[in-house]
Amino acid sequence: SDADVLLVAKLITKEGPGSSSLGLRAIASVVLNRVKNTSGAFPNTVSGVIYQSGQFYPEGALDNVTPSQLAMECARYVFQQHGATLPKKVLFYRAASLGYYWTSYTQYYATIESNNYYYGIGF
Repeated sequence: SDADVLLVAKLITKEGPGSSSLGLRAIASVVLNRVKNTSGAFPNTVSGVIYQSGQFYPEGALDNVTPSQLAMECARYVFQQHGATLPKKVLFYRAASLGYYWTSYTQYYATIESNNYYYGIGF
């Protein structure tokens, strides 16, 4: 929906400052992959994924974020036009500066701009 695209655009604006379309689409793809994931580990709605406890942000934290035009375009690209740009099992990311190894339930997939992306093991 348009509301989902707007929320994702707000998230990627906040999570990917200075990122190109490649980096913003990658972040949006993690959100879409989680929404579509059938393991039961993630909610099946955009707002549920973004506001899931211990994940991105608490509910309402993005209310005052104004998404960039690029973020809007990237959110539309992933959620309304082409789908995820990352494999469906890529469910996690974090700052590349923190290193490649993260947890026992993730496996490194790739570095895109300033983030490392990870497959979810067992999801």
